[in-house]
Amino acid sequence: RLINTARENGDWVYLQNCHLATSWMPELERIVATLGTPVIARDGIDRSGEFRLILSSMPSESFPVSILQNGVKVTNEAPLGLKANLARTLAQLSEGKYEEVFSHGHAWQKLLFGLSFFHAIIQERKKFGALGWNITYEFNESDLNVSIDTLGSLLREQPTKIAWDALRFLTGEIHYGGRVTDDWDRRLLLAVLDRYCTPQILADDYALSDSGAYRAPPPGSPQAARPAAYRLPITDPPAVLGLRPHPAPAVHPAGAHRRLPNLRSTPPSHTPRGRP
Repeated sequence: RLINTARENGDWVYLQNCHLATSWMPELERIVATLGTPVIARDGIDRSGEFRLILSSMPSESFPVSILQNGVKVTNEAPLGLKANLARTLAQLSEGKYEEVFSHGHAWQKLLFGLSFFHAIIQERKKFGALGWNITYEFNESDLNVSIDTLGSLLREQPTKIAWDALRFLTGEIHYGGRVTDDWDRRLLLAVLDRYCTPQILADDYALSDSGAYRAPPPGSPQAARPAAYRLPITDPPAVLGLRPHPAPAVHPAGAHRRLPNLRSTPPSHTPRGRP
């Protein structure tokens, strides 16, 4: 009914999280198949050309293929590499958000960077397959955002003391840990978090990796923090992810083998003259 009314009025409709309505997907496919027909409103004017239907969904086998084939698709995927991941996170933070000052203003920015680094670490471990996680989990930006909001709330509620145990529990057991179903993966997640959610991170000389190449920038504006992310190594050593060196040579060939079939299956948009 909402879609039909919007077509008559030339409005836009946005349906979120379509992957959660698996049983309704065949009906959505039927509705989309009829969108090409004009709709005359009560005043006799056809405004269906101004109508737009916007859908959001996680990857799902139940989402109709015909809609994907006939629609304009926009994907949002995590960047590859710690450098790109951190740069994207810092770019998305508004200046006011980054410079929020509580009585723990110094701690706010250090822990904000630490949570962002933790998020990047657990994302990058996924590319190592079973060596990174026993089960692949769909950690996403919403997990990081709610963890950052939790950090801010805790700093407001306890201005004289940082609630480290509460911060680690809410971040590791609830926000991220709520997705983790394997006991060993949960232990790993909490162990990784302990390195970046610790009182030691408040010191300017605290290293986020054994090599010392990764450090939280000193407190300041996001304009000062972003160059720190850009100066990080392009290639991430497995040690910073908590892995031994031997998995690294197998990762990039495996990624290439996954992408090459997709490239070969993509037909050219036109055939050059003189070629069959």
